[in-house]
Amino acid sequence: MIVLTILALADKTKNPLFLMAGLCSQHQCNILNCYMSTMSGQQCFVMMIGGNWSDVAKLETALPSLQAEHGILLISNRPAASTSEEGYLPYTAQMIGVDAPGTLGTALQFFITQQINVDAVRSDTMSYNNTPITTITLAINVPANLSIADLRDQFLLLCDEINIDGNLEPDRR
Repeated sequence: MIVLTILALADKTKNPLFLMAGLCSQHQCNILNCYMSTMSGQQCFVMMIGGNWSDVAKLETALPSLQAEHGILLISNRPAASTSEEGYLPYTAQMIGVDAPGTLGTALQFFITQQINVDAVRSDTMSYNNTPITTITLAINVPANLSIADLRDQFLLLCDEINIDGNLEPDRR
């Protein structure tokens, strides 16, 4: 199977995800993974498409027309063959507290310093009683030889230092 990763951005009224799903169906390609969000009227998504070489090539050829016809910003890439990483445990780190500049950056820096791969990030800010509250969820891969208890303690200390609540749990996929 050939894989293609596509990143798209467009005004949500153009229904870019619907258009892309239709194009995939038209070219007998399968949407393997898809993440979509709408922010300030803009729909953004990333998807991974799979199919045989010929079908994926035809879909790739159709992308510029879709982009020009509907005003969708599209970026595509054929990633190298993925190898499963052994020796890692999937965990989820969650943080919630009063929004402050740099909170997400601090969390990312913490895990990078620990040599822990961050696979996915979700960050949302909302207002609660006129107080901006941020919620951050990180999907991480913890090396199996790392002490989870020590990592959890260090993570909770970091959360205490920046005055937010934190939680580190195994990913329950």
